Amino acid sequence: MKILCPIDLSETSRNAFRQAVHVARLEGGSITLLRVHQPNAVTSIEDLGEDLQPVLERGDRAAFKEWVEEETAGVEGVEIDERFIVADPASAIVELAEEEGYDLIVIGNKGRSAINRFLLGSVSSKVVHHAPCNVLLAR
Repeated sequence: MKILCPIDLSETSRNAFRQAVHVARLEGGSITLLRVHQPNAVTSIEDLGEDLQPVLERGDRAAFKEWVEEETAGVEGVEIDERFIVADPASAIVELAEEEGYDLIVIGNKGRSAINRFLLGSVSSKVVHHAPCNVLLAR
């Protein structure tokens, strides 16, 4: 069983990962931890003359790497892969699940930004409605 576990570095993501590990152990599956970096609307500050996107992306990559190291320490008996992509989170999750034939998506039911959920709709809600496979929402 191929399990896709998108994370946003929140506590809910930790819970989703724990559930993914549990299912993977029961089903003999593997997990792909996916971090989708969403570029911000603000791309540069003219006064500084520096493009912020590469800086923000590097910081996010480093935070993801640290999160993976902390959370996977001590997890045995489950193959865990990690992916980092830059895109719209909900679309990227659904597309990757479809293109690579995942059997299950395990995702937190709420992420880090209440404002984004209010304005744009939650990533997990979009994934549930458009995923090509079963989705397990973790609280």
